[in-house]
Amino acid sequence: MLEELECYVFQVLQKIFGKVLTKILEQMDTEIAEAQDKRRFRLKERCDVHIDTMFGPLTIKNNNYQDRENGRYIALLEHYLAFNGRKGDGR
Repeated sequence: MLEELECYVFQVLQKIFGKVLTKILEQMDTEIAEAQDKRRFRLKERCDVHIDTMFGPLTIKNNNYQDRENGRYIALLEHYLAFNGRKGDGR
């Protein structure tokens, strides 16, 4: 019985922490959007990014930009956190 309760609490906390992490990442992306060099980066789209975390898989809304200096597309949140959110999400 105790082991079942522990598993249940662990699963509930994983979901809660996953939601908190999602909100934190989306807030960071919003702050990056407000602070980024608007002359260099042009907002192209806002799309879902799928991330595997220790809390389970998460989906966040992420801004994608076009770098006017080199024409490449970049997700600044992914750049600042040094992760590839597109990896493994079927894109």
